[in-house]
Amino acid sequence: MYDDISEEDDPFERVTSIMAADQNCMPLVRTFIADDAAFAALLDELRIPDEYGNVAAVSLVEDPRYAAATVESLTAEVVRDYEGQPLFSEVLVADERCLIDPSFPLLALNLLQDAGHQQFRIAASELSAFYANMSIGNMDFDEWAREAGEDGVFRGFRGDDGMPVSRDQRAAPPSCPDAGWSAPIVSTPVEPLSVTLEWTGEQD
Repeated sequence: MYDDISEEDDPFERVTSIMAADQNCMPLVRTFIADDAAFAALLDELRIPDEYGNVAAVSLVEDPRYAAATVESLTAEVVRDYEGQPLFSEVLVADERCLIDPSFPLLALNLLQDAGHQQFRIAASELSAFYANMSIGNMDFDEWAREAGEDGVFRGFRGDDGMPVSRDQRAAPPSCPDAGWSAPIVSTPVEPLSVTLEWTGEQD
C-alpha cells in the first residue's frame, strides 16, 4: 500500500496545487478525500508498469480545498501563456466516481482551446499509454476520447472483435536490449509490402 512506500522509492511527486506540479508530468488532483484506502489502491494500480515497463509520470495534487473543486475551478486554476495556451494540456481528477469503481476511471480534462472532446474517463491501467503518447504528441486527446465505451470510460483500444484490449491482454512488445530500443508505444497495423521480381532473361 501507499503508506509502505518511502518517498525515495515512490515514482510520484506530491504537491499541494496544480501549478506546483512538474510540467513534465500530468497533474492528478484528488477531490474525493473520504476514502484514503481507495486512493492508496489507485496509486498501487498506477505503479504497475505497462508492457513496456513504464508508468505514467503524474504529480499528485492533494489539498483539502480541492474537495469542493469543480471542472470549471480546476481548469481555471491552470495558468495560460501569452497566446492563451495552458501550461498543462491535461489534468487528471480522482473524484468519487473514480475511487468507488474497481477500475479507477480517472477523469481526464482537456484544457486546450481548440479541443474537440473536453473530457472522458480512463481506467487507471491505461494511463501509462495515455501519458506516453500525449507527452510526445503521438496522438491527440480526441483519439482517446472517441474510444471510450458507452459509460464514458476508456479501457483500451478496440480489437478486431470490437472489444477493448486491456493492458493485461496485450502481449509484451518485441525489443532489442543490446540496441536499447523497443517497439513503438502505439503501433498501427501495416500491410506487408509485396514485391514481385520478374526474370527478363538478361544478365549483367
